[in-house]
Amino acid sequence: MQALEAVTTVEVPVEALIKLLGTKRAIQFIKEITQYYDESIIEIKKGTKIISIKQVENEFLK
Repeated sequence: MQALEAVTTVEVPVEALIKLLGTKRAIQFIKEITQYYDESIIEIKKGTKIISIKQVENEFLK
């Protein structure tokens, strides 16, 4: 089996992930992607500011 060498970029609002997966599962999904595929593929933004997964947790797990 050959490895796929193409890269696809998908932008999804955190709110959309939360709506589809629920808050805890959405944050877990982001953490799993980061863990398995390196943090460099995850860029979480609020407006034009890049924020951390911890900041997302603090904002949405109130």
